Amino acid sequence: MKKRKYKQLLASVIACSMVLSGMPVTAYAAGNDTAQEVQSEDQTSGTAGSEDSSSAGQQENTGNQTTAGTNESTSTESDSNSQTNSSQDNTSKNNTAQSGTTQNNTAQSGTTQNNTASQPAVADAQSAQDAKAVKAGNVLEIHKGETIKGATLVDDFKDWFGAATKYRYKTNASTDDWNEITLLNSLTEYTLASGTVIVEKYIKTGGSLIKPKMEWVQAGTFTVKNYSNVTFNVSGPEGAGVNIDGTAVTNTVKSYDTESKTFTVNDVDGYDVTVKNGETPMTPNADGSYTLPVTDATINVVYEATAGAFVNVTNPENGKITIDGQNIASKKVALNSTYTVNVTPDNGYAVENIFVNNNPVEDVTYSNQTATVTLNSGDANDATFNITAKTVQCKLDVKDAEVSYHNGMSTDKIAQNIFAAVVGTDNVPEITLNDVTIEYDASLTGLGNWKAIGYQPELWEFTLHKFGKSTEKIRITYKGTDKYPSMQKTATITLKDLREETTLSINDGIMMKYQSAEMMDAVIKVLIA
Repeated sequence: MKKRKYKQLLASVIACSMVLSGMPVTAYAAGNDTAQEVQSEDQTSGTAGSEDSSSAGQQENTGNQTTAGTNESTSTESDSNSQTNSSQDNTSKNNTAQSGTTQNNTAQSGTTQNNTASQPAVADAQSAQDAKAVKAGNVLEIHKGETIKGATLVDDFKDWFGAATKYRYKTNASTDDWNEITLLNSLTEYTLASGTVIVEKYIKTGGSLIKPKMEWVQAGTFTVKNYSNVTFNVSGPEGAGVNIDGTAVTNTVKSYDTESKTFTVNDVDGYDVTVKNGETPMTPNADGSYTLPVTDATINVVYEATAGAFVNVTNPENGKITIDGQNIASKKVALNSTYTVNVTPDNGYAVENIFVNNNPVEDVTYSNQTATVTLNSGDANDATFNITAKTVQCKLDVKDAEVSYHNGMSTDKIAQNIFAAVVGTDNVPEITLNDVTIEYDASLTGLGNWKAIGYQPELWEFTLHKFGKSTEKIRITYKGTDKYPSMQKTATITLKDLREETTLSINDGIMMKYQSAEMMDAVIKVLIA
């Protein structure tokens, strides 16, 4: 018994030593005659002793499995597995296969312990492997002809490939022409052509905290896709439209220079359709589709009725005419249908009239100086309607002048005198005092602090003055209407008391009958006004 116990103790010590040292236990189990001998002796110990030993081994094994993750528990689990397997082998002393299994289980227990101890190292290795793995699916879209800042690239690389001290990229795998990017290049503008870009990052791969080993390692790739903006303008009846890949398009789409896409236009009964890139007609492909441009473009898709009237446009000198929102020279409109004419004047101009075949039209409405009228095509096939318009230049006729003024004059009277002296008659549109606002420059330094004529500066506004200096700078503002734009003009006025001296002569012998103080005051005011 003592010999058996010594052998058991020796086997346990050897197994624990091998596990702690990281040596694979299978190497010991393969030629461990002592372990087999110990198990053989255990098998001859009797049924009762075997059951007690098995029960104790199983309880010990359960406790050790609960406390997994340490060297001690793993070693105990190895011994417990040996005891359990020894008990299970109690029915046959000569079952060498089962004994071999016990040895292998012990070896596996040691291996498990070794794996548990090396899990952090495995995790670090896996993380490093993941960091080096080529990542697919990273796409950077750039508007064609534009550049991208270094700071944006650094942020993208960090998101795609993880943090690093710096990065570098190249577009050709067969060259060493790298472009290095760090935070120092944040404001640098980079131009990237469409295609696959290879990226490496500069990271620590070994060494110590004080003296790290830094290397360039593969980070991954990303795809650059340069695109253009193609805008569609579609004008026509119900059912008109454009489709790309079976999806209706009504506004702007991205056109990538590495892709060849086409679009189709809907067919509408009773209408012909024309497709133009700007003002240049596009030629359809053999299947009737059109190739999407790979440059910024505006595609005009116009539907015209096969039977209808022709509407021709002649733009005024200082304005532009559109038909149904389209800037076109001519359009065919279906019979007995309406079309909308918009006339937009240039800045500083207003639309006076819209003409159809040289006849002014009625019911013109105005909004933000744009004139609009809706007309009918009639029922005469191939009829022609020539649309023109008249625009006028808007202006304020304002000049420097002397203005009658004296202390005590009301603000209304001052405004009337200023308007009468300063504003001429050559205004477009015709204006009155009620159409304008009159202000004066209240600043002492001429900085343009505009105030109403009757403004009274507060005590703390020591840089301002009230109206009444001998010379004042004024500003006249026309508020504008839906038809005419707002306008503004300044002038310099000289204030003078332009009243004429009044002499009241009363002949001798003339008598005036006193009526009342109020009446006498009124008579005097009339005489000296």
